[in-house]
Amino acid sequence: TKNHQNIRIEIEKGEAFKFPLFAVWLEDINGDYVETLYISRVISSSTFDFGKKIDGKWQPDIVRRPESLPYWSHKRGIKAVDGLYMPLKNAQDLDAVTGATPTGNTLILTNSNNLYKEKYTIMLELNQSFDWNSYYSKTKFPNDKIYSGSGQVGQPSLIYQAKIDPKDTNNNGYYLMKLIGHGHHSGQNGKIYTDLSNITSAKNIAQRIIVKVNQSLL
Repeated sequence: TKNHQNIRIEIEKGEAFKFPLFAVWLEDINGDYVETLYISRVISSSTFDFGKKIDGKWQPDIVRRPESLPYWSHKRGIKAVDGLYMPLKNAQDLDAVTGATPTGNTLILTNSNNLYKEKYTIMLELNQSFDWNSYYSKTKFPNDKIYSGSGQVGQPSLIYQAKIDPKDTNNNGYYLMKLIGHGHHSGQNGKIYTDLSNITSAKNIAQRIIVKVNQSLL
């Protein structure tokens, strides 16, 4: 027999949705990283379709984006050879959970072999380029080479959370993910910043995110 849990993540796009990058992962009751459940392919490989221009045409290339999902990458805690926590090329722990960047309403089907009888947490971090606002303007951090150097950062990543209680049968395994903070604007650390007062349109990238958990014994 093998314990496992099937996990569905439904992302309903909001009015500010423009193909965000995101990661979904599982944490234990102490907030320690357990495993990634889903990661955008361009993040797992650091290879972007519009990586560089050659003779006026965009070509795929490796682009390091430490600001994209800093909370997840630091939680995962694996440094690449260049010293960044963002994965480089194809990391073995992410091979089975990579997927395309969503182009609209998205349903992610994944699973975990970690079957918890006690409470645990499912986390989601998303980020979208070029979504500047009056606070996170193009020139907000002139001495920050990542933020101001790329010209594409915008508002920082947003972090959502769903606390799962396997003993609670009232909600039939459905949980609404709550926005609890944002990551560092240029990915310099893995902290979560709970002050969301300077976040505007990024809050409308996702209209709502719902998690459905089914636990079973095979």
